[in-house]
Amino acid sequence: MKLLLAGRPSVDDQRLIAEADLGDAVEHRGLVTRDESLSIQRGADALLLVTGHNRSEATGKLFEYLASGRPILALAEGNEAARIVRETGTGVAVGGGDPAGLRAALAALADGSLERAYAPRGLERFRYPGPAEAVAALIETAIGRHR
Repeated sequence: MKLLLAGRPSVDDQRLIAEADLGDAVEHRGLVTRDESLSIQRGADALLLVTGHNRSEATGKLFEYLASGRPILALAEGNEAARIVRETGTGVAVGGGDPAGLRAALAALADGSLERAYAPRGLERFRYPGPAEAVAALIETAIGRHR
């Protein structure tokens, strides 16, 4: 198993990876084009989503991952990203402070059960034009209330 990173790493990321002495288990490609990024995602065994502690957090990266057709391993707990991954059947969400849960998720990735459990559902509202239609409906409701 290899962790492939694309994008600009933070100084903390680089330090933590170096301290972990993971050898060839981590490959960093640096900045890549959008097309390269999407190609990497579609070819991955799974996609790693790291979120913060904000309960409402669901980044654009999550929506990109939902469109990839690949299972998601979300380091997220108690936030919108975790809820969306679970609700859509697109992967697992594990809290950052749950080493046993993370070990189980990585084992599921390694033995193929994460991919076998991948059963996406309800993705339409997260893919264009779904979000635009939802915003339009909210605007129409707001306009109706002020007439």
